[in-house]
Amino acid sequence: MNRKDFSRVKCAMNVVISSALVLFMSACGSGMSNTDNTALIPKEDKKSGKWGYVNEKGEEILSFKYDNADNFSEGFAKVTLNGSEIFINKEEQEFEFISTLSDGLRSVRSNRKFGFADTTGNVVIPVQYDAAGKFSEGLAPVLMTVVNPPLVAPITSYGYIDKTGKEVIPFQYDAATDFSEGLASVAKKGKGYGFIDKTGKEIIPLKYEAAFPFSDGLSKVWLKSKWGYIDKQENVIVPIKYDAIRDFSEGLAMVFLNKKCGYVDKAGKEVIPIKYGGARDFSEGLAMVTFNGMKGDFSQQYSYMISMGVVLPGIQGFGYIDKTGKEIIPMKYEEGKDFSEGLAAVKINGKWGFVDVTGKEVIRFEYEDAESFSEGKAIVKLKQKEFFIDRTGKEVQD
Repeated sequence: MNRKDFSRVKCAMNVVISSALVLFMSACGSGMSNTDNTALIPKEDKKSGKWGYVNEKGEEILSFKYDNADNFSEGFAKVTLNGSEIFINKEEQEFEFISTLSDGLRSVRSNRKFGFADTTGNVVIPVQYDAAGKFSEGLAPVLMTVVNPPLVAPITSYGYIDKTGKEVIPFQYDAATDFSEGLASVAKKGKGYGFIDKTGKEIIPLKYEAAFPFSDGLSKVWLKSKWGYIDKQENVIVPIKYDAIRDFSEGLAMVFLNKKCGYVDKAGKEVIPIKYGGARDFSEGLAMVTFNGMKGDFSQQYSYMISMGVVLPGIQGFGYIDKTGKEIIPMKYEEGKDFSEGLAAVKINGKWGFVDVTGKEVIRFEYEDAESFSEGKAIVKLKQKEFFIDRTGKEVQD
């Protein structure tokens, strides 16, 4: 694998490797309770217009210097300082962002360095790493610049630490993912991706151009520009022959070969023929498909797009099939979305409406846009106004 290919694959894999780094807690004050006994309450100083924090007695605990301040939650609060949103803990340490909790810890970033904090907001692993994944199965991948002897350039590599911050697996990898099902995907330049166990032992050779975390005993891999699935013994379960392949959803995975789509099961059998021009994952027993193909030539770029879940451009005439491949809803729609709560948003003649799993059009086609249902409501757009509707199409409040 040449350097250009490795860099491109590493970039794509970083979507998986560092998902914890981009999960901002945008609603830091909602639905969670503090884990210590000190309740801090945001309060505005009427004279200065600045916000700070007081205790239940109204005594100032954190200084009134913020433009805005949210409630504390699990040891952190989101505040605005000098026009920038940041997070603080109860020691008033400042962080550019914090990740969601995983295995009882979350990664935090301050001055472009990463560390880990517990549920009370205390930093328990020093902020010293160049990047950090999430804790999973007791270990977390971290990126660190290792200073070598004089006249030798510093090397930035991934390794793994435990919850005490102890280095468990040496810093030697150019890419590293979170552990899943006892294994983690790692990579070295000049070799490729493979898997190690929690002792650092190489279980599956570093030879793949991409290797995604194991799920239900299977890993999606890329070798010689083709995709397939292997098990933990490196047995090929789904042949490594496809131009693109998706994650399994409801027991089936969409595969793409010679500009056509079909579906395979977890035994590697093509249970729905590769004959569609475009397809989506199964949801609630149905998948959106079309016989019309994409515009333009297939390329490795499209391989990445499909495998990461991006719908290709230039495809129309959608309908829905069941897991036997039977057409349940005719392929007459211009666009469509996955089924959710028994309904799917579809578009015809430039207008959006909703169909049920039998194909019956249950909410009339009048909207400029429509999202999927969640908790009994869906967002729609009509005459440039966005609002919620219920399953009958009636406008409701959020």
